[in-house]
Amino acid sequence: MDMTKQTHYDGPAPSIPHAAEIVDHIEHLDDLPILRGFDGASDAVTYLRYILNCLEGKKAQGCRLSLKYDGSFSIIAGYDSRDGLFFVGKKSIFNNTPIYYKTDTEIEYSNLPADLKSKLKLCLMYLPDVITDGIWQGDFMFEHADLKWKKEGPRNRVFFQPNTILYSPINESVRLDVESAEICVAFHTEYTGYPGRLELVVNKSPKLFSSPDVLVLQTQFNSLFEDAGTLEIRQQLEKIYRALLEDCKHLDELRDHEDFSTLYKKWRNGKSQGKVQHFVSLIEFGNQYFTAEKDKRKTEKGKATVQARWAEFNEYYLSRGGVEAVKLCEQLDEVKRAVIRLLQKQSKAGLQTYYQRRDSSAWISTEHEGYVITNNGGLRPAKLIHRSDFSYYNHADVMVKGWER
Repeated sequence: MDMTKQTHYDGPAPSIPHAAEIVDHIEHLDDLPILRGFDGASDAVTYLRYILNCLEGKKAQGCRLSLKYDGSFSIIAGYDSRDGLFFVGKKSIFNNTPIYYKTDTEIEYSNLPADLKSKLKLCLMYLPDVITDGIWQGDFMFEHADLKWKKEGPRNRVFFQPNTILYSPINESVRLDVESAEICVAFHTEYTGYPGRLELVVNKSPKLFSSPDVLVLQTQFNSLFEDAGTLEIRQQLEKIYRALLEDCKHLDELRDHEDFSTLYKKWRNGKSQGKVQHFVSLIEFGNQYFTAEKDKRKTEKGKATVQARWAEFNEYYLSRGGVEAVKLCEQLDEVKRAVIRLLQKQSKAGLQTYYQRRDSSAWISTEHEGYVITNNGGLRPAKLIHRSDFSYYNHADVMVKGWER
């Protein structure tokens, strides 16, 4: 089954978000009901149905699923349509005043750290070998000098660790590819245009190929084999959808209420990262937040303003759909985690993944960071990540990070 095949979109003309908006706002799929209202909840169900259809061997078109790598920084590189010159940059290329580089001299005279200057110069040197047109974004995984070796039996085992996850080749072929590469990038998104005016390409699947000096890690799922474990998950998902249709009237109000949506996101991310204890509910978190905010105010007027916001937050949570919306997000999270478990059976992309604790030299086997799903009809991308695993370890001081090696 070709998951990358694109088809005609029969719905209304899509309003494609600006490229910078997409890069900066890829939300967790299970947060969509509160952060984007009813449309977000509907998008989450649509995306999960698509993946289940693929896992059931059914014809599933219109969406694209990508493997998410834990890279060291986001590289954007390609040809400026105004002058045809090749450039490289980071996410600062999406600034109102874009920052990018077309020569080694421009990189050298930037205020970037020395290590990053080195990596961008290598990208400027080698990426034209694999990018023949357009502009591409990906995760920079390593330069050759970043490779490390661990003694394992009669030979040394090569690995690289751009951030939190440690990657090591599964077989000899991938090992040779890794050891011979000058740089490695996992490309995932294509654009047209030029810095300051980039337009997202949505009508085809991005795919580049390796060169002798550049190892390109493929992010696209070209196919999924049928999995028998989908029936119970689909039943759970359709139950969620029926409940959504019956009780959806408050989702858009919650989305538009700044304190509610902002505190929900702080609370959810805090729990994932271990900064908020798991037994703390959203209303308890809100009470803690507003108590602290009230204590900061010096005047009675300031305290009264915070008290009014506090009362309104509690009203939205208790009486205007907040409890139900949080439950909906939790139910979507359960389905998402079940889907991730099925996806993790599909492919290791030639690399085994690990964590390493500071207090041990042993490697802890884990899975890839997660997945990103996009749609040709104008739905915003969403990410599927096992937050109690990767999000926690990504922020935990007990884990070794790649830049510390």
